[in-house]
Amino acid sequence: MIEAIVLCGGLGKRLRSAVPDTQKVVANVQERPFIFYIIDELIRQKVRDFILCLGYRSTDVIDLVEREYKHHNINFHFSVEDYPLGTGGAVKLALKYCRGTRILILNGDTFNEFNLKNFTKFHEDESNKITMLVKKISNVARYGSVTVDKELNIQSFNEKTLNNNQAGLINAGIYLIEKNILEKINENAFSFEKSVLPEMIDKNFKAVISEGTFIDIGIPEDLKKAASIRLKV
Repeated sequence: MIEAIVLCGGLGKRLRSAVPDTQKVVANVQERPFIFYIIDELIRQKVRDFILCLGYRSTDVIDLVEREYKHHNINFHFSVEDYPLGTGGAVKLALKYCRGTRILILNGDTFNEFNLKNFTKFHEDESNKITMLVKKISNVARYGSVTVDKELNIQSFNEKTLNNNQAGLINAGIYLIEKNILEKINENAFSFEKSVLPEMIDKNFKAVISEGTFIDIGIPEDLKKAASIRLKV
């Protein structure tokens, strides 16, 4: 059983000019709320348990998801933060809905086409504590980059900079993680990307390189690009 935690609570300030009146994860892309593509891709791969981490404009997401999937045999929990907790704090808050010892974490504004079965098998075969999906792109300036060794161990995270217009690997925003890693953290509000991931380097933390479709709608230019990329699953 895989339980998927989807981060859907961001303020979406960079996208506010294009999506002023709703939560960015339900922005209209190819005539559907973007979050539906992420959920449908996971349902296609036999995921049946979802926890959506919500904050800003949470009812925008809840109303659409409940209406779309009410006749599906899918379990949804909505974990709503009272104040901004950061990505790590949001996931930690959502753990109360998780029954298993391992969780899949995804960003609600990023679609990835990947094989969950192979992703999970790699995690288990390598005895990883965290497995992260990475993607090779032609320009890492917007995202920052990730360095891995030949065994796919994560070696470093490199800050995003407008001067780094090179090809490289980026964090694609999907993680399989042992739940006890987050349970041990005493803070309530923290960044998963800045407080957890760098601390896990050299501690059974490996990457899987994605060969599938990747689209991040975090800025208006990429929201427009999403209109022409194959997202139907």
